[in-house]
Amino acid sequence: MLPENLLADIQPPICVILSREAFDGLDDEDHIRTDLDLVLDFAARFFANLGNYRSQGDTKFIPRIERDSFEQLSQYTHSTHSQYSLTVLTHRTHSKFLEVAEKLYATVPNRLGYPDDDDAASGYYPGSATITKELSITQHAMQDHNMLPENTRVLKDLVPTDTASPAEQYILLVASSLIPSPSPSSDEISLDLPGNPRLKIQRGDYSPAFGAVIDKLESAKTHTEEPLRNEMICQLIEAFSSGNHFKFKEAQKDLVRGVNPNVEVIIGIIETYQDPHGIRGEWEGIVAVLPWNGTNVGLPNNQKSAFEPVNFRKPDFTSLDRRGSGQLFIESEPGVYNFDINDPPLNPVTHGPISNWYRPDRTWSSVFRSHANAIEECRADGVVLILLTHELVLEIFGYTDISNNTAEDIMYAGWLYFVYGAVKGLISWNPKTRGQYALILCMMKADASFFEIERISDNLAIVMIERRF
Repeated sequence: MLPENLLADIQPPICVILSREAFDGLDDEDHIRTDLDLVLDFAARFFANLGNYRSQGDTKFIPRIERDSFEQLSQYTHSTHSQYSLTVLTHRTHSKFLEVAEKLYATVPNRLGYPDDDDAASGYYPGSATITKELSITQHAMQDHNMLPENTRVLKDLVPTDTASPAEQYILLVASSLIPSPSPSSDEISLDLPGNPRLKIQRGDYSPAFGAVIDKLESAKTHTEEPLRNEMICQLIEAFSSGNHFKFKEAQKDLVRGVNPNVEVIIGIIETYQDPHGIRGEWEGIVAVLPWNGTNVGLPNNQKSAFEPVNFRKPDFTSLDRRGSGQLFIESEPGVYNFDINDPPLNPVTHGPISNWYRPDRTWSSVFRSHANAIEECRADGVVLILLTHELVLEIFGYTDISNNTAEDIMYAGWLYFVYGAVKGLISWNPKTRGQYALILCMMKADASFFEIERISDNLAIVMIERRF
């Protein structure tokens, strides 16, 4: 779900003009060597970033080769090709280049963001009209109708009317393989906007892609003997078929209930990093292989607290010392809590009873929106920094006062590495570096002399941390 006008959807025609076949055999033509190197440089960046925008920073990059030179290269013929294949290949490469050239070289939009911004674009919000202020209203309307936003997009268009002013039209595009027949009223939601426009629900977004995924999942069912894994696959098929994202969340629950799998696979619309509003996700797949020789280390402390799950579900696909292991305080439905509302846990910051929890149909992404991922990254890195200072924790992993690399060495190296990476990462203002920035601000406010940056030249600086043990 990436912006079409940034060509980030790794699809033809741009893949055609950057394919190996398009330039096969041209590397021995000396008079075009420089131009070919520039095209190959762009191709390498394109495929490395899964699009023509930087994965760190989300800003667009364009080819360094001049447009006319790129076009000439797309028409170039090589004598070793047969005449027939040469004609077909050259025509296809050139025609595809002409199809994308204008957008390929456009300098605006040059980043991912709200369509209201003149220099930004987002495939989550296609359409002819800009949209920003309406997103919170559409989100609330979806929550009232028990719908999750992760697998949706919002299209806003201006349509002609009998009057002089066009009418605003809103369509909620839901990712699913099934494209049901439209019904006049049941698939529409009234919006609290001027003119009381309606949000039409349209399922079947990215239908061919999800259909292909479902075919593979159906095949995968025949290769699993574990009932829990089979149930997870069935939940995924239902989620990708109907667009019901609650089914996807149920599949994730089945995933973490698994006991010691050798290989773990997670697929679906998960992270919301690319959405400027911070609530809509992108497709991703993760394959994890468990290193059995490193899983026999036991933790010495089994103490429970109010902020720990009652029944801990061991997630074999992620590190236990970073994220996802805390208790979420939830009101699953009005008056139903997963904690004692009459004697709530104490807030470790205010030292008073907690006053906030997740209300019905609220999620992490819907509450924190565009800040959700940065807060999560800040929390994850913060936990690591805290654990790095605990000698008992380091001892579990073999670092003590008498080990080759002492616990003190690990503490210092870990903090230095984090601060260096946080400062270096500020060149890309993304959720990861925003979270790191918050942490180094805390360090500076706590003690300005704790670390410093010494500028050597315009392009060189040294990050130093005072070693205190």
